[in-house]
Amino acid sequence: MATEALSHWFKLTPADTALSPAIYIDDHAIDYLAMSQRVDWLVQQLRKQSVGQGHRLALMSSSTSLHYLMTHATAALGATFYPLDPALPTAWQQALLNTAAVDYRVSCDSSFDINSDTSLFSVTALGQGGEVSEAQAAPAVMVATSGSSGEPKTVMLSSQSVYNSALAVNQRVDLTTTDCWLNCLPLYHIGGLSIIYRTALAGASMVLHQGFDAGRVWRDIRQYQVSHLSLVPVMLAKLLAVADSAPPRHLRVVLVGGAALDDDLAHRALAAGWPLFLTYGMSETGSQVATQALTTPAINEPISLLAGVECAVINAMGEPTGGIGRIRFRGKLLMQGYANASGVAGEGLDADGWYTTGDLGCYEPEKGIQVVGRADAVIVSGGNKIHPQALEQLMSACPGVDEVCVLGVVDAEWGERVCAVYTGELDEPALEHWCRQNLGTVQRPRLFVRVPQLPRLASGKLDRYLLRQQYRR
Repeated sequence: MATEALSHWFKLTPADTALSPAIYIDDHAIDYLAMSQRVDWLVQQLRKQSVGQGHRLALMSSSTSLHYLMTHATAALGATFYPLDPALPTAWQQALLNTAAVDYRVSCDSSFDINSDTSLFSVTALGQGGEVSEAQAAPAVMVATSGSSGEPKTVMLSSQSVYNSALAVNQRVDLTTTDCWLNCLPLYHIGGLSIIYRTALAGASMVLHQGFDAGRVWRDIRQYQVSHLSLVPVMLAKLLAVADSAPPRHLRVVLVGGAALDDDLAHRALAAGWPLFLTYGMSETGSQVATQALTTPAINEPISLLAGVECAVINAMGEPTGGIGRIRFRGKLLMQGYANASGVAGEGLDADGWYTTGDLGCYEPEKGIQVVGRADAVIVSGGNKIHPQALEQLMSACPGVDEVCVLGVVDAEWGERVCAVYTGELDEPALEHWCRQNLGTVQRPRLFVRVPQLPRLASGKLDRYLLRQQYRR
């Protein structure tokens, strides 16, 4: 598929889908022909504002309708699309805009819908972009990382990497023109944004929600014959709580990613008949790099890689290891690099094109990737290394504990002490007693903090960065 053919995603869809629903939004169906015409209209409006090929356009809006239209309109223009979370701190927003050299900013509130006119959004010229050099082809998409390790960075994805990712995922989850994908993830993160490309490429339908509401998701799964669904674990737990029957047979794929899935939740979902698929990926890898159907609650099994992805694991010296180490990836799905003030391509990749993640795990080519936790989250207490994610999995089996986050607290004698911040009806002394009975001495937490709820990012992930800031010292 030639790069220039990627300028308009609707042109890649099968010809016989013109009158098939492209999207269901606010209980209205819009077919591919009508949506293509609406996108062409938006392209003309943007051109009137001098937005053109090679320009970088940032969108700050909570309107999912405008996000959807802008995703396709910028592709048709050959412009770079940069959806940003409007709830980000102003200082972070400005830093991201500056570093990414954004030319135009589009602002709009949530009142914009598919049929709104341009009076409801504003286009502001920032004048920060320049001509794109041959050494750095203009990215098709830029996305901000989730910020789980601090301030977010801007990831640049080429049209080829976006296309290759959509193609590889569609092949793995068997997405066809007769399917329907319910999208309730934020569209300014790669998880939600990538579903727009996948459904357009396959000529499938998409049910688009403004945020996550478990009752509405359960209703729409049945109403729109949904075949594919993407969730983070906390969404899955809420969905199980409202489902009053087994999922319908037309629901074939429920992707669960973005955070660790615990054994108890996996067991309950599988027992109730939910077709779970574990996924692993990140903004830097263009969304998923590994996806596999979960057939047993043993969620710590390896996950097989998608086509076109290379994986390796290295030790602290940067050398390949057969054991646990830093996970790295290379391939045609990955980013061009992080946006940076100097405009140099490849930042975040080494000279051979490898991206080294912040995750620890092991890799067996014949089986796949197995993730054990974050490298920067490893707790060293009394010289012993403790992986918080593995400990969280064990503690989630404790009756009366709903959710737990394990982190290290600075300690003058031990270096760090293990702290468990959790939600649930069990009080701290009772949880400490359970840990004494069920966990080894080395990994057992020494501090317990029960809270009403754990903080989350817009992506649904635990805000571990905030928790570390609150409890580490």
